Amino acid sequence: MLVFESLKKRRTGIFRSVPVPPALLDALDLVHGIREIQTRRGKGRGVRLWPWSRMTGWRAVHAVMQAAGLEGVPASPKGLRHGFGVAAVTAGIPLNLVQKWLGHAQLSTTAVYANAVGEEEQSIAARMW
Repeated sequence: MLVFESLKKRRTGIFRSVPVPPALLDALDLVHGIREIQTRRGKGRGVRLWPWSRMTGWRAVHAVMQAAGLEGVPASPKGLRHGFGVAAVTAGIPLNLVQKWLGHAQLSTTAVYANAVGEEEQSIAARMW
């Protein structure tokens, strides 16, 4: 799990845990010594991985997505977040866990990701038969 402070409603002190692949934790550990920080009881609080502002982070993500040939709404952090939600639901992750990971207050907000359409709907129907 990766725990980070959320900017939800522009308040401080709101933290969220998101599961990440072990390889990502290993890479972060190589660059930032994350596991060393975590083991020093509470010393990791307030440690920033990158000295970027929110806007600089957005620009970096957007630039990578443009370089990958993505355009429009999907080529944004919000598009990436939406893609994560769709991929999680498609992979069979329970909605309550997706809700927790995305930080939604209402399950109905998360349920939008379960609306299957097109090829996804056909794939689900094929599994039934």
